Amino acid sequence: VRSLNDLLLSAHTLLHASTPANPAHAWEFVLYGFPAAFRRQWRAIAISAICMMLPALVAYIAVLSNPASAPLFVPDSAIQQVQQRAQKKLITGWGGNNDYAGMMSSPAISSFIMTNNIRVSLGAVALGVTMGIGTALMLVTNGMLLGGLAAVATNFHVDLLFWAVILPHGILELTAISIAGAAGFLLAKAIFAPGALLRSDALRLAGKEAVLLLCGVAMMLVVAGLI
Repeated sequence: VRSLNDLLLSAHTLLHASTPANPAHAWEFVLYGFPAAFRRQWRAIAISAICMMLPALVAYIAVLSNPASAPLFVPDSAIQQVQQRAQKKLITGWGGNNDYAGMMSSPAISSFIMTNNIRVSLGAVALGVTMGIGTALMLVTNGMLLGGLAAVATNFHVDLLFWAVILPHGILELTAISIAGAAGFLLAKAIFAPGALLRSDALRLAGKEAVLLLCGVAMMLVVAGLI
């Protein structure tokens, strides 16, 4: 035992030394590390996506069938903005691509989209320590907001313009948030059901996997914000 302990102490620095920064490592992560983590955790990602998209569908149907219920899912300011765009359409017609040009041309929109979705993604991961309850609530809330806003756009007959603006970056954003929610659920599973491992060991392993997913999420959100 003493011999093994001495050997372990001698090898500790070598085993746990931090590797020097190398741009090639980042490229390998993009090509292999993140896709591999995505495949390993596809079940958690699917559950996360369902937690967001199912409430979105429910909110869409609810607001579509009863427009008065829109404030339950969507802030009044967002409803007013959609209404203003609809009124502008009635007055001026489509008139080319200027309906949302003023709003989307500002660089502030890019930074707002990135910071908002990074905040949501970090919150979804961090709230995994609440045994996943907070993560699920955040996903459900964002799903209802998306579905309700889409239904408001449909009710005001500007849904084509709405999806034209949302989809180019929204596909990446919604995927990234689903992955972030999965990372939160991994932490929740380690706390709630560590299996044969000690809870601390399970949490450490889940944390490493969550960091891999979160790094990929950050890259996706930067690209989505630039779009």
